[in-house]
Amino acid sequence: MYTTGKYAQQRGRWRINNMGWNSDIDYLTSDRRSRPLIAIIGDSYIEALQVDIKNSIVSILREKVRDQYDVYGFGMSGASLAQYLQMSRYVNKYFSPNVLVINVVHNDFDESLTSIANYPYFLGIEITDSGPKESVLPLIQIKAKRTTKIAFESAIFRYLWGNLEFNMRLLEWGFRQDENLAKQKEEKNGYLYPEHVDNTKNIEEAVKYILLKMKEENPKSKLIFMIDAPRSDIYKNNIHHSKVLWMNKLLENLCTNYNILFIDLTEPFYEKYKKDKIRFSSMTDYHWNEEGHRYASEVLYKNLLKFDMLGDGKLYQSRAR
Repeated sequence: MYTTGKYAQQRGRWRINNMGWNSDIDYLTSDRRSRPLIAIIGDSYIEALQVDIKNSIVSILREKVRDQYDVYGFGMSGASLAQYLQMSRYVNKYFSPNVLVINVVHNDFDESLTSIANYPYFLGIEITDSGPKESVLPLIQIKAKRTTKIAFESAIFRYLWGNLEFNMRLLEWGFRQDENLAKQKEEKNGYLYPEHVDNTKNIEEAVKYILLKMKEENPKSKLIFMIDAPRSDIYKNNIHHSKVLWMNKLLENLCTNYNILFIDLTEPFYEKYKKDKIRFSSMTDYHWNEEGHRYASEVLYKNLLKFDMLGDGKLYQSRAR
């Protein structure tokens, strides 16, 4: 069980499957499946530790389309848009998806740049004079420090670290060597760090590269990019003055230019909240709560219908192996 909040108010039951992903089912590779596949790639929103895995966007969508598609989720906490490109290569190699959905949140943009978030275990994009360039992922084994291993054996330490959010002070004491993680306290609602806003030109170049590369490498998959709504602005009724909607618009324009399907959760989330006043995230954590996952799944399902991928026997046939 994964918990957040001082009193562990939000709880989610997780299960690691046969392929190493948080999922309520095991996955079959492309040579063993009988149905076409919808694969959803993302970060912690798709990993979905904050809710019972059966209540995640992936599991809910699977129930909606179960007679037509298999639905697999590939979520990795901390991943960025650049890492989604790397993950899509893995998904394409082993699972040959017919529909590939990339779920995007606002901090995926700046963290794709190696100048901002240069993790040795995530792909990044370096902007050079000759254009965007993928970072080289070194073939090294990532090992935790001895103090980290000992500390995380303690439930009390994990409570201090995660639930009481003492992690910033503990980082200063040397329990983890991850400077970028310490900046999370400077983030506003999971968006860009304020000092990174000036990188918009580099961000656009990186996103262009990622979209074109992903389209080029997945010619047999229907590619869909879906971006989260600025939910904090929605709760404050400040949507029309949002400082992050430029990222939604940037992604929409690039998807239109490159003939890639696009879904923006902003309008449906805004209209839903205006009507029901039910939050899509808890008071202790900004990730989607059960309502967020449920409604994101509903919006995705309606768009799959709109894109003519569901119903009336209109299925994408299994790809040639």
